[in-house]
Amino acid sequence: PGLGRNDRCWCGSGRKYKVCHLGKADHPLSERAEWLYVKATMHALDPSWADERVALAEARAGYGDDDAVADAVHDPLVDDVLLHEAGAFADFVERRGVLLPEDEAELARRWTGVARSVFEVLDVRPGEGMTLRDARSDTVTEVHVPTITGELPAGTLLCARVLPAGELHVMPGGAEVVTEEQREVLLEMLGDDPVDAVDLVESLTGADAADFFASVDE
Repeated sequence: PGLGRNDRCWCGSGRKYKVCHLGKADHPLSERAEWLYVKATMHALDPSWADERVALAEARAGYGDDDAVADAVHDPLVDDVLLHEAGAFADFVERRGVLLPEDEAELARRWTGVARSVFEVLDVRPGEGMTLRDARSDTVTEVHVPTITGELPAGTLLCARVLPAGELHVMPGGAEVVTEEQREVLLEMLGDDPVDAVDLVESLTGADAADFFASVDE
């Protein structure tokens, strides 16, 4: 009560109330799943996660120079692995879950139990999403990806985490294209408990990563 439009939102996202939950509390959970992921990503910017973030950025930059590492710090894969394999998302749920709407808190708890896997692309529907088969469980899932352009041919392998979002499934952390050679290595690695976060980023990073990240600002 009495929360102003420009005050920090009650949910703990760090954003202003007017751009976070003002007028959005009744939106379906499928729409709020992206906001939930953003809140968790902002939580992972806490200085307590800085060492883990830098270690992942170094791996993502192919252990290049300081500029390459700095550009890799907020790479989507670094964010996602920091959240899930490194534990920042579980910490977010423990510390911030009580501030979330009840259905978002329950969804967040479900997300903590979803493992990353390797998926085969079966079909792509531009502007809508795609159909994926989990290489580990052989489960087929329709994934909502409205930004998909149709550039992924059937048979492409993706390393990703497919998360429930109300009546939909989404991939808020993005996906990495992998080769057949990487497939078995990744499936074995992802079967470990816990998964080594740095090893995972190294396995998903190309040999030219240092050159790529060094050229980001050019």
